[in-house]
Amino acid sequence: MKTIKNFLRFILFIIAVVFVIASIFGGLAFISLKLMPWFFDLSLFWRFIAIFFLSGIIGTIINLAIRIVMYFIVQIPSNKELGHSTLTAIAGLNAIFMIYRTWTLPDEYYNLNIIMTIFFNIIILAITFSIIANYSKALDEEIL
Repeated sequence: MKTIKNFLRFILFIIAVVFVIASIFGGLAFISLKLMPWFFDLSLFWRFIAIFFLSGIIGTIINLAIRIVMYFIVQIPSNKELGHSTLTAIAGLNAIFMIYRTWTLPDEYYNLNIIMTIFFNIIILAITFSIIANYSKALDEEIL
């Protein structure tokens, strides 16, 4: 009975992790789509100013949301080390897939320049490392 309960908790953990990662990156895509028309209407100077301030504000909000969610998710798996390994694997595979998809966009999106693609890759890696680091921090605080 205990094995079935642990297995179900682990399956629930995997579903929660996939849902959280999809929500974070989906929310980021939604924000990006809403800000793109406004962003491209700006002059070059104001684009750099907007990137500087908006990336800091949005990054802080995303990091805070990840931290809050990870404090709840760390309670789900019964084997904490297996949960950490699973979260790292899922987040890493998601990052690899998203970076691959960014560099292999269809021809209609070819006008994205290399700098924007590199910027998207940095955002993807920063969010992935934030997910893993915040889970580790929540795990350390939960164990203590």
